[in-house]
Amino acid sequence: MLQCLAWLLVLAFSWSAVLAQETAAPANQGWGGVSGRVVFEGDLNDPALKSYREDLKLYAPIRIQKNLRGITPRVTGTVPNHALPIDPRTLGVKNAFVYLRKKPARIHPAPTDRVQKPIEVVCHDHIFSPRELIVDVGQKVRMLSPDGPANFYNDTVMNEPFNRLVTPDKPAEWTPQKREPFPLRLLSNFQPAAASYWLVVDHPYAVMTAADGSFKLENLPVGDHELTIWQEVVGYVEKKLPITIRDDEVRELPPAKITVEQLTRPRRSAAP
Repeated sequence: MLQCLAWLLVLAFSWSAVLAQETAAPANQGWGGVSGRVVFEGDLNDPALKSYREDLKLYAPIRIQKNLRGITPRVTGTVPNHALPIDPRTLGVKNAFVYLRKKPARIHPAPTDRVQKPIEVVCHDHIFSPRELIVDVGQKVRMLSPDGPANFYNDTVMNEPFNRLVTPDKPAEWTPQKREPFPLRLLSNFQPAAASYWLVVDHPYAVMTAADGSFKLENLPVGDHELTIWQEVVGYVEKKLPITIRDDEVRELPPAKITVEQLTRPRRSAAP
């Protein structure tokens, strides 16, 4: 009898251990996050900043053509230059892209702030708006030009390139089917001052920095990853920044810095 009871206790203990192993989450199944800032390190009055912060000049189209024959083009106006938006109080850099370089094996089931609905890019007053945007694979981008005819063109790497003529009554659409290895630059032959940058991703771990340069990526799978930080003027601020995500922890990174030296040297390659 005592022997039977002993065997029952052993069996019960064994089943308890098995159930505990099945219900306990594996060590690599948690979620964490990472935060930080992208900042400008230098003097806002430095001459190297001038070309990135002063207004862009607009020229009469016919004068641009005649300039090839030695006639000086005529300036018809200016538009704001948003290439390097620096907050004068915090020196934070707005709208830099921060994203995981590769799609992780696990994606958190919680919804993100981004919504899979069509995005509109408008050519208005000689500029594209928004200037930067994150596009998910399969998400439709609608291109509009209410002021008159404009063309939107972009040389893609993984998707079909496009060069579309857009009129007020004829918008154009584009839907990426694959991620792009780096942000795409949208331009217009009709509006030389217009530019927009699109980051096409196949995962939710991509954000743009706020006005003070801050960013936060949440619900990352624990483990080792590579973080990319990209800004249109300098290209890669960080190309392959190694980060380790721990369960239920938001890791604070040191500030990623854009320096005057970066503005005066050739831009880093956008190759993947």
